[in-house]
Amino acid sequence: MIDHATSAPLAARLAAGRRRWFVHTAAAGVLAFAAAGAIALLVLALAAVALSRVAEAPLALASLGAAAALALVAWFVVRPLLARPSLKGLALAAEVRYPEHRSLLVNALELAPARPGSGASPSAGAGSSSLAAALVAEANRRAGGLDLSPLLPRALPRPALLALVGAGAAWALGFAIAPGPLGGALDRLFHPRAAAASLVTIAVEPGDVTLPPGATLFVRAKIEGTASAPTLRFEHGGTTDRVRMEPAAADGRFEASVRGVAEPGMYRVEVAGVKSPLYAVALAGQAGVVSFDLTYRYPAYTGLPAETRSATRGGTRSSFAKLG
Repeated sequence: MIDHATSAPLAARLAAGRRRWFVHTAAAGVLAFAAAGAIALLVLALAAVALSRVAEAPLALASLGAAAALALVAWFVVRPLLARPSLKGLALAAEVRYPEHRSLLVNALELAPARPGSGASPSAGAGSSSLAAALVAEANRRAGGLDLSPLLPRALPRPALLALVGAGAAWALGFAIAPGPLGGALDRLFHPRAAAASLVTIAVEPGDVTLPPGATLFVRAKIEGTASAPTLRFEHGGTTDRVRMEPAAADGRFEASVRGVAEPGMYRVEVAGVKSPLYAVALAGQAGVVSFDLTYRYPAYTGLPAETRSATRGGTRSSFAKLG
């Protein structure tokens, strides 16, 4: 057990060294993160320049950049700080660095006598106590001249500095050659939804609509700027129906429907992170049958499987004649 009153000079020296280790490691990690982040951002910006007409690119690249930033922080900053040495570990490293202190510093920390009144056994030999006290006293005497600087990581490591300077030079060269495209790429990376909205247009029909209760909501949309399939989003009564719209023509027209609308709501079309305005769906008139499904279950002797058909008008009676 360490007696802080007896071993204070040594423990204080090691604790101060550990605090300096933490500061140096944090500074080195931040510098490495800045260098790696600048390089990663340049790569993403160049990709954004190359994909400037792809509506899905800004959001995908921005998400990739956010994930890369978190990974770089974890690798260059958090991971090294988690390896902070203990006082004993720092003392052991000092003994390895300075052979004249070997078997002294660690033993002084481990063999320091117990604080008076701490319940130490009164049967402990006086010789052992005197030896431990002498060892701690000698370690404390040497603690004032113990230089821990060589054991600390460099606060500004040369490789990270060179990488940061290289990344800065690459950015300067990029802005000198193509300031407009590179600046526009950065703007799209930091504002991906606005960038996608500037590339994608959505024209929706029929807009605000009034339906009889139980009717089917038919929606058509003309999409320009992306080949992705849009989604119809219908909000009603605290629930949301999402329907994937199907191509209706080769020129970017899509359509979808929501059957059996029984309460008013709002709908919009979404694609590539871009949303159309909200349109209202109101109900008026008397409820009635506007469509129905017929399931035909044929007699066993026909060998025909059951089938279901949709209809908007007609009767529901069918008859079969048994032949033979």
